[in-house]
Amino acid sequence: MVIIQDVFDFMKKNFNKDAALEFKKKIAFQYEIKGDGGGTWHIILDEGNYELLEGPAERAVITYIFNSVDSFYRVTTGEIDGIQAYTQGLVQVKGPVGIAQKFEPVFKV
Repeated sequence: MVIIQDVFDFMKKNFNKDAALEFKKKIAFQYEIKGDGGGTWHIILDEGNYELLEGPAERAVITYIFNSVDSFYRVTTGEIDGIQAYTQGLVQVKGPVGIAQKFEPVFKV
């Protein structure tokens, strides 16, 4: 069974500062993960750095809603493509698609 901390540890290990620098302003991305072990977290990108915080963001530009911790893990680790996950109903994305696509390489494997 995957625990949420495993996913966040994986993200930290694969953080791409150069991709994060593409965001010129401070920006928040929110994760809502449903089911056992889920919850709400958000990531703030600011000047090429990131901060992970538990709870909802004050103003998230993009919100990813995953149907389970397992789906979150599979998408984050590249086991399943984000578009495939979206079409299969494993994740919903709220917010501008262009910004979501620009965010993808920030934690890319």
